[in-house]
Amino acid sequence: TIYESNINVNNNKILPIKHILSNLDANTTYSYSFIMNKEDTFGIFKTLPYELNDHDNFIIAFGSCMYENGNKLLNEITKIHNIDLFIITGDYFYGDINKNDTNKYLYWYNKRFNELKHFWSNHNLIYIWDDHDYGKDDSNSNSISRLAAIEAYRNYLPHYPLSDPYAIYQSFDIGHHDIKVILSDLRSEANKTHIMSDKQQIWLYNELLDGKLNYKYILWVSSLPYNGGFRNGDAWNNYIEQRQEISNYIANNKIDNLLMLSGDAHMLAYDNGQY
Repeated sequence: TIYESNINVNNNKILPIKHILSNLDANTTYSYSFIMNKEDTFGIFKTLPYELNDHDNFIIAFGSCMYENGNKLLNEITKIHNIDLFIITGDYFYGDINKNDTNKYLYWYNKRFNELKHFWSNHNLIYIWDDHDYGKDDSNSNSISRLAAIEAYRNYLPHYPLSDPYAIYQSFDIGHHDIKVILSDLRSEANKTHIMSDKQQIWLYNELLDGKLNYKYILWVSSLPYNGGFRNGDAWNNYIEQRQEISNYIANNKIDNLLMLSGDAHMLAYDNGQY
């Protein structure tokens, strides 16, 4: 046994329970169990590898816009692939919360985790929000529920160190200088003219440049599609000037080891940058 603890829980409230484990070996599978009211919950997780060799298979699955039928789809995917990491690129639930109440977010997180209990008990998860799981449809920094959303995410969801107390953008590594994963927050700072703050944009530049200089690959996770040429709706193409600034930075610094994962398109497509 590596870790064991007793916790007093108030059954009348929805409260997160967080355990931070340290001194675990890389690329190692661990089992765990929770015992509550004499009921056992078992699961497994596998730590990320320290280094990826050319012959290693590391499978990343990703998805967004999870309606009710997403539960069945995830279970079908696991029958085919041995997933090492699942990335949710936004709209994990359609709560459209328009009240500054943390418990409303905890309700939805609990609901989703219980519906997919077996899946999440046995897979690594990283998650970034979009509009429907951050606030109401097309919500931005003016959302009434902004502070509750941030508090619920920070306290209830697994995440890496956050660079700002009022946003959730973050990054982490897979392997030793193999893959840098960057997750942008395109909701809590967005307004009519900018999809992210100047601070987050500078942070993104630094992460991209570090990824070019020190990693084999960069995986940039965006909750919104990056392509599209006209101002239309709720996507990057509504922030053409800021998108052009970022694109120019990528081109001027010859960052050519970059792959972007995006959500909210309600379809599956691959774009080599032409469109």
